[in-house]
Amino acid sequence: MSAPRPVPRVLGLALLFGFGGLVACAPTIRTPLKQALPSVTGDNAVAAGPCLGEPARLDLGGPAVGGALADLDGNGVADLAVAVTGPGGGSAVFFLHDGQGGLKQSMRVPIPQTPTAIAAGDFNADGLDDLVIAADDPPALHVLLARGRGEFIAGATPLRATPSALWVAKLDRNDSLDLLALEAGGKAVRSLLGDGRGELTEGKRRGLPATTLPAALTLVDADRDGVLDLAVLGDSRREAAVQFIRGDGRGAFDKVVQKRVVGSGARALLGAQVAGDEGHDLVALVDGAGPGSGSPVAAVLVNHAPLEYSAVGYFVPGPLGDATVADLDLDGDLDLVTAAADGGAVHVVPGDGRGGFGPAQSRRAAGLGASVVVLPGSRPTVLSFGSTSQQLHAFGLARCGG
Repeated sequence: MSAPRPVPRVLGLALLFGFGGLVACAPTIRTPLKQALPSVTGDNAVAAGPCLGEPARLDLGGPAVGGALADLDGNGVADLAVAVTGPGGGSAVFFLHDGQGGLKQSMRVPIPQTPTAIAAGDFNADGLDDLVIAADDPPALHVLLARGRGEFIAGATPLRATPSALWVAKLDRNDSLDLLALEAGGKAVRSLLGDGRGELTEGKRRGLPATTLPAALTLVDADRDGVLDLAVLGDSRREAAVQFIRGDGRGAFDKVVQKRVVGSGARALLGAQVAGDEGHDLVALVDGAGPGSGSPVAAVLVNHAPLEYSAVGYFVPGPLGDATVADLDLDGDLDLVTAAADGGAVHVVPGDGRGGFGPAQSRRAAGLGASVVVLPGSRPTVLSFGSTSQQLHAFGLARCGG
């Protein structure tokens, strides 16, 4: 096996840019995950969650393939960067956030290739949020290093394969941020190891045990050894299962250490402390609790000890698409936010901080995308976009029934 190759910076994009029910309480149910999950409609004891208001619509100028939260102008408030496709390539579209849920388009950075994914992190350890944008034809990673006051210096690095999704994390034992890239087709991942100065080096490629959607992979420390592991949700025969692949602490992933069946029809997988402890919990979204089941389920996997999980499933609205978790009502508990796969609705499922979820609240609107992120702040805002829409929909929170 050849050694990982350093990826030189390509200067073709070196420009400086500036701004202008059943009883449901998950932690008490210890169900072996190899068995069928019990499913509940939502715990009515969970306080009613927030409802979404009418969305504001902002033009993107093309279909969006991804969005990333970053402080783009250095004012300490999270903003939004969206990767958009278009004729002859694409662009990164920047929206500045006023901290109260208001968004305003600031600038559009051209990308000379077709973007496929976007992520944000401080890759050169200067305290500023940088952006990385994966692209196709040929495969490349565009790196936009922040210079402060809304300015970025951009370059590109060639890749062996086109990423369809990116995760920012520390994959080896140094302090530099790295990237995990899911290859197009969903059959393998590759680490891109950072040097702390904004350069990235391709690491080892790891085949996945099942073909995986971009939304159905996450990083968790499942064995609690201080090293992130892969959690992969995929379909095997007629079962949807979460499989854990142990990280080696050097930016690579070796063997599958556990497989847990969570239903059928894999859709999305989230890693979050939904039970309010120090565990690395998971929420798996599947089409049903088992083969032939027509009701979508959020399977909550609460981590109690290294590779020890208990589980319960909650019926959720479908058809399922992307998902995220955020504290929408600022009560200290994470809520589940999902986007319908057909772009017809966004759903909010309130969490109780112990692994339980209550009844869902839905907001339907025309022309939504199947991807969703939450913009934090004193007034959290749910953002919907996707490849089937050329608009960004920004949902503020409203009083339910009001």
